[in-house]
Amino acid sequence: MTMSDTTFSAAVESIQREYAALGHSLGWRFLCVSKQVLLRDPKIVFLTLNPGGRSIPEDHPSESCESGCSYVVEHWWKSLPGQHKLQRQVQRLFAEIHRHAGPTGQATVSLDASLIGYFVPFRSPRFADLHRTKESLAFANDLWASLLAPLRPRLLLSIDPMTFRSMKSLCTAQGGTLVSAETLPTGWGAVTAEVHEYQFSDRSTMLVRLPHLSTFQLFSRSECKEPVEAILARGCRHL
Repeated sequence: MTMSDTTFSAAVESIQREYAALGHSLGWRFLCVSKQVLLRDPKIVFLTLNPGGRSIPEDHPSESCESGCSYVVEHWWKSLPGQHKLQRQVQRLFAEIHRHAGPTGQATVSLDASLIGYFVPFRSPRFADLHRTKESLAFANDLWASLLAPLRPRLLLSIDPMTFRSMKSLCTAQGGTLVSAETLPTGWGAVTAEVHEYQFSDRSTMLVRLPHLSTFQLFSRSECKEPVEAILARGCRHL
């Protein structure tokens, strides 16, 4: 099942209304890819917690990124396009997912083909500084519940515990049955990842939480190679 082409517009309008109603002032950001991804029943959904910073960069669109995935084409802080440490780590993550997906699934697991965005669209310097946190999180849960309900993703990705917990709740609320839950080493000291499997009536979906890749750059550390390989082998089993 795919969404109608009005879904994106309705989501943007709801974000704008809530932004004003809650009194946010630092801007907002929704999708890091083209809005067309919503029409293609993406296999992968990757959500990060919320956009950071104190101001809206002039070249960063709020609604969607029609020139390519923001993790590839944009300047972040003082880095060249696609060269910020988090951008490079996410690029490596999707390159590994592409490898695990195998020849039959590789065309549908790229950054451009995946649904990538911010769980809470409202900007803050740090999440701890987010204005009206409780209400903003409640809105984010409702927003993504409505967006994910018609889709059939096979892999849900997050890099923070709060988004991960919310995605677990969404899976359960939408009829998913938890089949397995694993906590796995990452090779970065005592830092772990989580891999959960949910069974729906029409599919199996994996939910994976990695540590935040700007702090824990798993794909640049040799000690992490084998543990991350094991994490992704589990996470990509239904692609």
